[in-house]
Amino acid sequence: MIAVSRQCIGMIAGLLATIVVLLLTGSARADQTGPQTCSGVFFHVEGGYMIEGCSLSEANAKKVMKVCSLGQPCVITGIVEHCKGVRGACAEMTQIISARWGEPLPPCSPTDAAARADQYWSDGSSIAIRGTITESAERKADGSPPYGHTTIVMELTTCNTGSPMAIDSVPESFIGHYVDLKGTAKKGPNGWYIIARQINNAVQ
Repeated sequence: MIAVSRQCIGMIAGLLATIVVLLLTGSARADQTGPQTCSGVFFHVEGGYMIEGCSLSEANAKKVMKVCSLGQPCVITGIVEHCKGVRGACAEMTQIISARWGEPLPPCSPTDAAARADQYWSDGSSIAIRGTITESAERKADGSPPYGHTTIVMELTTCNTGSPMAIDSVPESFIGHYVDLKGTAKKGPNGWYIIARQINNAVQ
């Protein structure tokens, strides 16, 4: 019985040693830095450029422009670092190794904007989006659109035609314009909508 117990203890000790080695090896691999890939629509934002979650300096964006066009899907590979001088989550691809056209994006559905909001927004959070302002489909009794209630066809990175989201406090002069918009996300009984705080014409 004692011999068996010692044998069991030896086996357990060996197993634990193996687990420790595997854990240490796994941690080392997780900590290693190397090339990463960002895939999505290549677009311009205030202060720089983006592809999915990777920001790009103007110099690196010009390298990507030799292969990909703004507003189109692109896949880039390179070294990703934390954005200099920025607190919180922010990733910048500082060294471009390769760039190529991405797969064409599918058309958007009317529910894609709401699905994105469900995934990433919270009630009362500040948001920054891009899209085209349109008149609301709703009408008053006299057939005119309700004051202050318009729609923005949001530009998304997962589809290529935009998806509508109700938006308040947009001057009528912006109807039909492609804009950069900052505002507050709100979720009411009828779903998500946006209260506009700042709106500017954007370049497509």
